[in-house]
Amino acid sequence: MRTVHLVARDWHTGFVVPAKEICEQIPQLRQRFGDVSYLEFGWGDHRYYQSESCSLAAKLLAILIPSRSTLQVVAVTDHPQRFYSAEPIVKLLFEDSGFSALIQFISGSFDRNQHARLSMQSYGRCGDSQFYKARGLYHLFNTCNTWTAKGLYKAGVDIKPRLTFTAEDIMTIGARVSQSQSIL
Repeated sequence: MRTVHLVARDWHTGFVVPAKEICEQIPQLRQRFGDVSYLEFGWGDHRYYQSESCSLAAKLLAILIPSRSTLQVVAVTDHPQRFYSAEPIVKLLFEDSGFSALIQFISGSFDRNQHARLSMQSYGRCGDSQFYKARGLYHLFNTCNTWTAKGLYKAGVDIKPRLTFTAEDIMTIGARVSQSQSIL
């Protein structure tokens, strides 16, 4: 079984995965983040997610007008449960096939240039983090939480990404899956 953590920051969700496996798929991440144990991945609107401003106008613009997306990668420098002690976090266990599918999903979310390299955008908003160009348009029906739901679906979780809109939805489903795993 392989461990993945779901984390919620305000209305945004993402995945925390062991860095070794994702860095095998994307060596450029090891070059950027070194030998950290875990990396967090979150997907969002390229303007809003990278902005220091969290105004209502910026939120509405991100939701109502389809726009490019970005991925934030955060170096997780401690065990995820300690690193995210102030945020909701759920531990999930996946068989190798589900874990590999999730790693492929995350890797496939990066937009790469003609040399198959990631396109760095700006430094991230928390700790040692970096924004990268991502694939897909961000809009009301394709948000960070929809992206997280798609990743869970690819990993084998019974979830309907098109009907999953909020961080609360993601964390509730994650908690349900985590509870069922602990009684198996």
